[in-house]
Amino acid sequence: MNRKLYFFVGLIILEITQIFSAFAQVEDLCSLLQTDLRKEAECGEYSATMVSGTELSGDFALNLAEASDYINLTFQISTPGYYSVMVGGVAKYGAGKVVNVTVNGTTSSVAIAETGDISAGSFDLPAGDVLVKITPNWTWGVVDYVELVPDQSVSQEFSLNGPVTAGATEEAVKIYSFLKENFGKKSVSGAMLGDMDHYTAGASVKTHEDVEIYYTTASKYPALVGVDFMNATGKSADTGNSYYTTYTEKSLDAMRSLWALGGIPKFTWHWRDPSRATDQFYARNNSDHSDGTTMNFTSVMNEDGSWNTSSELYQNMIKDIDVIADYFLQLQKEGIAGIFRPLHEASGGWFWWGTQGGANYVKLYRLIYDEMVNVKGVKNLLWVWNPNSSTDEEWNPGKEYYDIISVDIYTYENGGPKYHVYDSQSADFLKLKSLSNSEKLIALTECGSIPDVELCYSSTVPTAWSWWMPWYESWNGHWVTYGTESSVLKRVMNDERIITLDDMPGWDNYNVSIKKISAQSSLIYPTRIRDGFYITQPASSVVVRSIDGRSVYETDHAGVQYVNSEKWPKGTYLVAIDGMTVKVIKL
Repeated sequence: MNRKLYFFVGLIILEITQIFSAFAQVEDLCSLLQTDLRKEAECGEYSATMVSGTELSGDFALNLAEASDYINLTFQISTPGYYSVMVGGVAKYGAGKVVNVTVNGTTSSVAIAETGDISAGSFDLPAGDVLVKITPNWTWGVVDYVELVPDQSVSQEFSLNGPVTAGATEEAVKIYSFLKENFGKKSVSGAMLGDMDHYTAGASVKTHEDVEIYYTTASKYPALVGVDFMNATGKSADTGNSYYTTYTEKSLDAMRSLWALGGIPKFTWHWRDPSRATDQFYARNNSDHSDGTTMNFTSVMNEDGSWNTSSELYQNMIKDIDVIADYFLQLQKEGIAGIFRPLHEASGGWFWWGTQGGANYVKLYRLIYDEMVNVKGVKNLLWVWNPNSSTDEEWNPGKEYYDIISVDIYTYENGGPKYHVYDSQSADFLKLKSLSNSEKLIALTECGSIPDVELCYSSTVPTAWSWWMPWYESWNGHWVTYGTESSVLKRVMNDERIITLDDMPGWDNYNVSIKKISAQSSLIYPTRIRDGFYITQPASSVVVRSIDGRSVYETDHAGVQYVNSEKWPKGTYLVAIDGMTVKVIKL
């Protein structure tokens, strides 16, 4: 008995000795590897599980295995300014693990890279001590180190040259011009419509419960309102199910009403399984949706990556796209334009369109755009690319396919939604700015809580979302009343930097000096200029000359283009397109 006892005591002592040896090794490495701007995760204050491996910096890292785990790291900033927060980690327990990164109270989320580091965004940091806190958004994310890197890119000026659609309608140009005119100075308030059962077809959009809640709370109506084409296509829609048909018709009526009131219509499309095997838009590989579709849209691609146009699934996809295009064409004939966000939350993986990687997603996005714009002739839309993460570079369809880049942000903590989070979400804004090379409008297309206008406009570089939009209140969503306290909603909606419906000029009254100059539907706007003007033409040669005949701009480029006139002297200029001439005046 005594020998056994001595043996087990010896094992315990050996294990304790090894543990203390490991911690001593960590402390030694901390003193060697730490700098003011780089910290090893295991060298901070934490509640997490230590893991080891030769692939790790310093051979150690921390696994955020529990919902309540955290890592606190304190950095010393000597020079104030914008810093990119680089989170180093490994996909030890599977790729795609998401962590929340909070820097001096401002939170961003980032998926841990399989190897190396990834930016959680750029933050405006003061001199002195800066606290970085990392918590799990999903558990089992391994954090190795965090490094702060000075970021000069945030000061890059925006260069906004939309709409991308050649021959865009005047109404679409007006929406783009209005958003551009206010971008950086004001944000448009938005609302999403859900339940249509209590909305009367043809009634004012103000009577819809998801819009009315804003007025009840803040005495203001949102200027942008979204609807969903989720019931316009799919297995049930094909049968002529009256619920699906009525839902779509009411959605369109609400957008007609909004346009007449001077608002901005926005469209999302939860695209139901085009194979018709299910009626789902969720993918079955998501544990929350066991009845989701297993349809793989790449099954209708040839070996060279092109589409197999004779396949049944491809033809179903085109049929669905054409259904949506025809709805847009109806609105186009009525002189109504809007904003379209297809294939949203790209890389999330919970929708079928996000399950086959970035390159295939890009092909699908371009298929929708080409079919709608180039085949069907839809010209009344601004296009949104909505990556799930603001680091989804490989999911970018190409700058010629979208006008606006956006992100959806809901904050989760301890396994559930966290309400009353009024961060400006500046880190995500700046990541989107970088991802789009400062060439696109930036929007917060879904959110759980609205960003506080004071926080958005108090930083050196304003977090000036073009618009923000909480998800719907109806269908027991409660994203307006649960997500944002009534006092905050009232204060923000009544701030002069937030555009509400009563701030809109009315589309008949909004003049951007658009001139049609040829049968090819070429447009020039505005004609009284300061920094530049737009030319929209399907196919033309363009020459701009000063009044004394000197050429200041020439191109054979077809499509929308922006002519920068910042360095031109004040005066009159003549824009010639295929023999037609329009006068513009530099003020």
